[in-house]
Amino acid sequence: MQLRESILKDVNRTIEQREKTHGDATQTFHNLGKRWEMSAYQAALFCVDLKRERLSQNPDNVDNWRDMIGYLAIAYQLYTIAHRHGRGDKDE
Repeated sequence: MQLRESILKDVNRTIEQREKTHGDATQTFHNLGKRWEMSAYQAALFCVDLKRERLSQNPDNVDNWRDMIGYLAIAYQLYTIAHRHGRGDKDE
C-alpha cells in the first residue's frame, strides 16, 4: 500500500510540474479533442495508449509509467466532469 501511495503522490507531483511548463492539462486535452474530433477524455486516453506502447518497448522507463498513470487520471477526471454535467460523451 505504501508503494502505491508513493507512486500516486509522485504522479500528482509530475502533473503539477508539467502544468507549470506546459499549461493546464485539461485545457490541452479539450484543445486536442477538438482538433482530433473526439472528446477531451478520449484524447487523454489516446495518450495513455501511446505511453502503453512505449512501455512495451522499454518497461524500465519510469517516466513512461508516470505519464501513463497521469494521463489516465486526467482522462477519468475529464470523463467524470463531462458526465456529472449531463453531457454524456460531449465534454466540450
